[in-house]
Amino acid sequence: MIKDHISRNITKSNYRIVLVRATHVAQLIGSQQHHLTGLALAHFSDGILAALLLATQLKGAGVLSLEFDSNGPFDNYRCDATPLGLVRAMIPSTTFDKIQAWHESQPLIGKGNLYVGKKIEGAKTPYNSVLELVAEDFTKNISNYLMKSEQINGAVSLCTIVDGNQVISCDGFMIEEMPDTKKEDREKISAQLSKISRPQEIFKGLPEDAIILKRILGEFEPVHIKDFDVEFYCPCSRERFIDNLVGLPRSEIEYLSNEKEIINTQCDFCKKVYELNLKEVFNKKDNQN
Repeated sequence: MIKDHISRNITKSNYRIVLVRATHVAQLIGSQQHHLTGLALAHFSDGILAALLLATQLKGAGVLSLEFDSNGPFDNYRCDATPLGLVRAMIPSTTFDKIQAWHESQPLIGKGNLYVGKKIEGAKTPYNSVLELVAEDFTKNISNYLMKSEQINGAVSLCTIVDGNQVISCDGFMIEEMPDTKKEDREKISAQLSKISRPQEIFKGLPEDAIILKRILGEFEPVHIKDFDVEFYCPCSRERFIDNLVGLPRSEIEYLSNEKEIINTQCDFCKKVYELNLKEVFNKKDNQN
């Protein structure tokens, strides 16, 4: 099976094209960590592809966060990704329960909003964009975001295939027009992309990147820039959870301590459980004052 990675490429005709292959990490996060299956697993995995593709647009080190909420059973989602291919994703336990009770007579993802946030190291303020969801399909929502929020002329395709709790493949691409693109090249690329009626055909057989790029670009020759491995990464730690509790009002911490002295808390992303002693929280809070 193809190793999970991001492939960055350009063409001499001023187009930037990025491929993401993320089958293994989608299986790990979506199936093994969050126990999703079927359509919910496919949507979850498409979100991972979208976040990884959009993260390649960051101008420097940082994190891109992709979130949505909806009035359907799949009512909350978040994925964080870096330009170097590190990624994590989550749904709350309440969302999982609603997905489990879902009946196919209603959309899994309903009406709601898409949120894209960019935190660049050294930047004074983060970038945030909010758009209404235009479809249940992640590809259509990300295409709408690129057009309306980024004013990018190009195309994006997210293609996850699942069978029950197994991610068979999780692949996607994004092509962007860069400044000073000639009109004739724009027309040729547009004509080439219009031939792609079913994105699944691009990745059929899970071929090497070069074959996929040929299927997307046609006569345009890509110039390979660099590959990055795609890997799951969660920066959570016991110390972070302690600091979060220290930030609460003292009355709330005292309420927790009346119930029990030691509490267990779980990371929503990686599902790791931490045992926290509230005496340690009080001591750290007192030392800050």
